[in-house]
Amino acid sequence: HLSCGRACESGWFDDMIKWKVGSGDKILFWSDIWLGDQSLAHKYPRLFMNLEQKGETIANLGRWEGDKWTWNFVWRRG
Repeated sequence: HLSCGRACESGWFDDMIKWKVGSGDKILFWSDIWLGDQSLAHKYPRLFMNLEQKGETIANLGRWEGDKWTWNFVWRRG
């Protein structure tokens, strides 16, 4: 998460930042705020809790199959 420190407690700086996913090798899928205004782990806690790959980047959670991106999530079995 990017922040400009104490001088920006209002969050205006963070609100202006836009992530460019690119190859997906630098953004953590579940914990970085890259889609919407909160992390996916925070937005979907039940999915996050049952996932094996909690600390993975976007690139490590899927692959291109031709011109289509396919997610490859590994879920815990209960």
